[in-house]
Amino acid sequence: MRYSDTYHPSAWGAGICVCFLGPTVAVVSRDTYIFGELIPKGYVTDGGSIPARLCGFMRRFGKGLPAFLIHDRDYDPVADDGIKVRRYTRKEADDRLYTNLRKCGVGPFRARIAYRAVRLGGRKPWDAGTKTGTVNV
Repeated sequence: MRYSDTYHPSAWGAGICVCFLGPTVAVVSRDTYIFGELIPKGYVTDGGSIPARLCGFMRRFGKGLPAFLIHDRDYDPVADDGIKVRRYTRKEADDRLYTNLRKCGVGPFRARIAYRAVRLGGRKPWDAGTKTGTVNV
């Protein structure tokens, strides 16, 4: 693993390459390790699922992007012998979002608001399997 392929909170911008497909969708353009976890090339994300009226509070593709990528991936089931499985419960995935937002330098107040938002609004995407309706493997 090369430094340029790894996210480090102190070097934001040096490790995550995305290609924007629109104002709310991006694709990871190379294999990237975030907090030691692989986000594969081609992974599609909407960043933080933040309503437009709250984008001044926290940006979709801002400081918290590494945490949002891990959270999106945690919500996506992966195939294991043809059966879609998840490595975490929904609560664990949401708890990890809070922890990772803090690692990214997001303040505790904003991280807590983001955490509460996914606890309130995350059931539908969790039940659907992914935010986009496709499984990223």
